[in-house]
Amino acid sequence: TGSAFNSSSTSYVATPITVTITPKYSSSKVLILCSTNLRKTATTTGYGISLALYRGSSNIRDKWQWTLNWNESQQQWAHWMGHYLDSPSTTSSTVYTLYANVDASYGFNIGDSSSGGQMTALEISV
Repeated sequence: TGSAFNSSSTSYVATPITVTITPKYSSSKVLILCSTNLRKTATTTGYGISLALYRGSSNIRDKWQWTLNWNESQQQWAHWMGHYLDSPSTTSSTVYTLYANVDASYGFNIGDSSSGGQMTALEISV
């Protein structure tokens, strides 16, 4: 979970949406499930938000399944959900974080006043 987050960064920045898991086996897979609301905060047309999944400081899923591109000249909301199956090859504590950026220096929000979003990690033994 996380709190509402806003940014106008054109480089990926960490959001408060994060989860930590300690796999029991180094051969395990980790299934990441994530959902959040997204909102553009400017009335400019033709810009989008990109999302990425990081494990620690490594970008393991760039442009995670979806890039939102708005062509409307008004503020807009969208709901986003993504999943990713990772092979971390570790039994150490592992942190996954949702990162975001915008392709022009206009604002965006992730989450709202009641919820920033959710991320869940599930270990799958193989």
